[in-house]
Amino acid sequence: MGDAAQRSRRLAGLALVALAPIWGYNWVVMKVGLEYSQPFTFAALRTVLGAAGLFVVLAILRRPLRPRARHRCSPTPCPSGSC
Repeated sequence: MGDAAQRSRRLAGLALVALAPIWGYNWVVMKVGLEYSQPFTFAALRTVLGAAGLFVVLAILRRPLRPRARHRCSPTPCPSGSC
């Protein structure tokens, strides 16, 4: 395995290790948040804040809102398999 591939695997593993406590702590935040608001309001607020956070990340990375189309393919399978 090459050095770049090995580094990529290490970073992926590190990302998973970092993500586990974040997701685990999210349960605590939801339990506390639901004490102060209704479930629908809390879910809507969580969704809006998550979307706003992703827009901030897009702005920081200077990425466009619309992704580029890589290729066009018909919804039916291609007979040659070259789609």
